[in-house]
Amino acid sequence: MQATSGISPSGSQVGVVAVMSVMMRRKLGHFLEVAYTQYARPELIASDPLQVPYRYTRRVDKEVAAFIAAGLSFGSVPTILRAADTALAPLGERPAERLLEMKREDCEQAAKGFNHRWIFAEDMAAVYQMLGGALKEAGGLEPLFAAGMTSDAEDVRPGLAALNQALGRHLSEAQAARRGTRYFLSSANGPGAAKRLHMFTR
Repeated sequence: MQATSGISPSGSQVGVVAVMSVMMRRKLGHFLEVAYTQYARPELIASDPLQVPYRYTRRVDKEVAAFIAAGLSFGSVPTILRAADTALAPLGERPAERLLEMKREDCEQAAKGFNHRWIFAEDMAAVYQMLGGALKEAGGLEPLFAAGMTSDAEDVRPGLAALNQALGRHLSEAQAARRGTRYFLSSANGPGAAKRLHMFTR
């Protein structure tokens, strides 16, 4: 019995599809750039946790503020903003510099009394500790994220996984096992959406 075969596209058809794909990507890129210019303004996110990093001017301080605010982003927005303010207050106007100076006991003292639902002082102390360790290791969070973004990466998940792994290296097993601490290190490759990690990249 002779097997039937499908009709294969010709070389010219494949070429047309490739050109159209490039054109569509360019149009999409232009649309996103225009949308970003139009809407990426602090006054439009006044009621959103995304406002928190805009309080700082230095990139590394924005990274720290964004990571903390994103990790605390569950519950009502006013509650999230209060929690982010409380967590960032001990770090002052230049949180990255302060984290670089802090030892474990300093982290514990700075986090004393913190509570946002199931994130407790011990968890926030661990967050300070791993951020400080990452800053000492790489000078910022972006290099740790970029280390996972290979040329064949289809989305940001490899970068988030690399960042998580790098941050986790600065915690003890007991710290990393805490429920509240794990909320800051949710798996980018797991079945969940890892919404807080993706929010951090915004």
